[in-house]
Amino acid sequence: MRKLKRFYFDKTNFNNNNIEIAEDFRHITKVMRLNVGDSFIGICDDDYDYIFEITEIFQNNLRAILINKEINLNNPQMQIDMFQAIIKSDKTELIVQKISELGATKFIPVNCEYCIDRSVKNDRLKIIAIEACKQCERSKMLKIETPIDFKSAIEVLKTYDVVIVAYENEENLRLNDLKIDSSQKIACLIGSEGGLSKFEIEELKKINAKIISLGKRILRAETASICLLSQLNYKLSD
Repeated sequence: MRKLKRFYFDKTNFNNNNIEIAEDFRHITKVMRLNVGDSFIGICDDDYDYIFEITEIFQNNLRAILINKEINLNNPQMQIDMFQAIIKSDKTELIVQKISELGATKFIPVNCEYCIDRSVKNDRLKIIAIEACKQCERSKMLKIETPIDFKSAIEVLKTYDVVIVAYENEENLRLNDLKIDSSQKIACLIGSEGGLSKFEIEELKKINAKIISLGKRILRAETASICLLSQLNYKLSD
């Protein structure tokens, strides 16, 4: 059976089992060459895959009717939120793409002491998250949060069951040494290109954050985020 293509739609445009799509119109009709009678999967940041059939094609948009909906089984089954010290925009986009694929639930940029580039293009990151969802076949988006400063991040991190911090100067504690399970609310924190400062590490220790090593080699910030989430997936069997 031919695998159906996946597209994002705004749920506010969904009325009486009919949907009108303009944003992905060109991709659907010109790139994928779908026509009246063809089906596709729509996702709209909830728990479902919506199967639509195209009923009409206009000059700049199309109309489709809902023929079925199914629970999406690829959505994250646990909460893992990534707190990332702000880094260069192209590296941030890579992180958002990959942690979406790996099942992260939120991305929270943090303005830390050693951040060099302190700008975050949230609108662009949301587009990256949508594209990643379509690619990895989840229907719930990675939530892109507004950047916060380190002091605010500490207060938010206090609400989690487990806070895991990858730190290049930690030599002993590894992820496998931690007792965690998939029912817990988990936060991960990764530093910027310059890492985390000693002051920031001490403040994180005060809230009982688990400061761990990802191995002997020093990883780039974007590599560390992907590595930590991959290890968590393996440990928690997602």
